[in-house]
Amino acid sequence: MRWSLLEWLSMPLVWLRTFVFQCGEAFRVLRYYRKTEFAVADMRLSGMYRFKSAFAECRDYLKLQGAENPYRYGETPLSTMHHIVRECGLESRDTIYELGCGRGRTSLWLHLYLGADVVGVDHVPIFIQRANKLVEVSGWERLRFRWGDIRKMDFSEATAVYLYGTGFEESVIRDVLTRLRHLPIGAKVITISYPLTDWPEGDFLELEKRFSARFPWGRADCFLHSRVWETSSHTVDLAGGALSDRSRDEPSPGP
Repeated sequence: MRWSLLEWLSMPLVWLRTFVFQCGEAFRVLRYYRKTEFAVADMRLSGMYRFKSAFAECRDYLKLQGAENPYRYGETPLSTMHHIVRECGLESRDTIYELGCGRGRTSLWLHLYLGADVVGVDHVPIFIQRANKLVEVSGWERLRFRWGDIRKMDFSEATAVYLYGTGFEESVIRDVLTRLRHLPIGAKVITISYPLTDWPEGDFLELEKRFSARFPWGRADCFLHSRVWETSSHTVDLAGGALSDRSRDEPSPGP
């Protein structure tokens, strides 16, 4: 991948902006440390990457897998996740799936600070191994981490799904949509930078809200969707031969 001269010249500004954001985020995170259990867990998790960062672990794994772009790694800042939680109305009674959870810090916060049931999913083995080790020694029963391909997983128990996925290829998004189709009616799906209703496979989702949030690179749009009845146009009513627009998921009327 070759960069243009303009991209090279803009890099110092990007690095400076990221550095300033991360410094501010470090202070903002201190308020969450008032909850001792989270403070201890967060420091333990950070200690697991003291010799090699999560970015480096992800990069090296993707290189071994022959990925075209092995430099795709990012975490949602905790203060940003807090903003998303408020905007989307997530609650402690939710079962939240984080697709692409990385080392698991956001999932950890969602469980310990929000109090929700959380399942973090990622395809980098060392992330899941270390996160599950932390879960095991801490004895948390409502926080789980799963290794695997999000295009092949079952999310049917989720009441909310968080998909950071800014670097996902279009084919991956389409495949994930086929899995999200099995969500219960009313489930929430949150994405960053793009709405899933832009794809035909997202016809079972309704865009409820659009808002902005801060990330290290700047502000980004966030999209809240809800799982609704699917609509199927021009289906044949075998009884009368007429065309019907009945939902594919809607229960058929009784005899």
